[in-house]
Amino acid sequence: MVYPYCILFLLCLSLGLATKNIYTTKKPEIKSLERHKTMNNDNQKQTNAWLTYINNVTATKTVGQLTTSDKLGEPVTLEWHKTNMLTPSFASLMQKVSDMGVAAFMNVEMQFLKTFPEVVGVEPYFKPFEPLFKDGLEAVDWQKVEQTMQAMIKGHFTIDITKFSDEMIKAFSPAIFLCVTARNPETGSLLGYVTFFIQPNFAYGTVKVTGIAVDPSVQGRGLAKLLLSSLFAVLPETERIFLCTRVTNTTALKAYAACGFTKDENPTQEPHHVFDLNHWTFMEYKAEQSSILQKVTKTLAN
Repeated sequence: MVYPYCILFLLCLSLGLATKNIYTTKKPEIKSLERHKTMNNDNQKQTNAWLTYINNVTATKTVGQLTTSDKLGEPVTLEWHKTNMLTPSFASLMQKVSDMGVAAFMNVEMQFLKTFPEVVGVEPYFKPFEPLFKDGLEAVDWQKVEQTMQAMIKGHFTIDITKFSDEMIKAFSPAIFLCVTARNPETGSLLGYVTFFIQPNFAYGTVKVTGIAVDPSVQGRGLAKLLLSSLFAVLPETERIFLCTRVTNTTALKAYAACGFTKDENPTQEPHHVFDLNHWTFMEYKAEQSSILQKVTKTLAN
């Protein structure tokens, strides 16, 4: 599970995500304005090269399938789609995974809210819950809280680009979105999905996980690892994958660790959207430090 979600929430902190080394892989001391300008130019070249590479790899194929099997030996089909969030295909993909996503995010957000109810009245995201908490925590009707949460999260999967501002359209136009679904090849039933996002200011090889969920009935069979590893099959030059989730989402945190992710103890915070590190855990996967996902990728067949 990865957060947050709204149209921007859906992109898991896409414009304001606090991440480490998102622009460059090193942070040299800036001694002059000219040097700063040079670094920005270098970063832009690096960004252009990464987006160009991705577009070249998917130039003739924006949809693909991979076949594999889970820990129990059951066959699994992974299908990937490359798109842009300003297109109808993006909205369609979100609709197809919405039921599974809503159920997964509901559990995580409710767990967080019950652990940190003080966020109501403080964090803007929880403003819809303020009327339910106005008489104190002991008077909260948690059934109504769940109903409000479900309605709110369902809305996050409904994409209406006509409501996007010019600034959002400009920001997301060059961005790349990948959705990978895991299905039972015999029944076609959805087993899980993962969404990846590549924003124009990312360093070469950097990819963000914006959402991942696995059907509860098939959890523990290695599907999350298969889904995450699919990225290396589609984009072999991936160097770093990053994400964040609620600190209360211990199940997911353990799963990420088992996949080779490590905790980012000092994520860079962007000034216009600072995240409370008491509420969020940031993690990253570096291909130069772990080969877990790359090894799994070798089990995937086109």
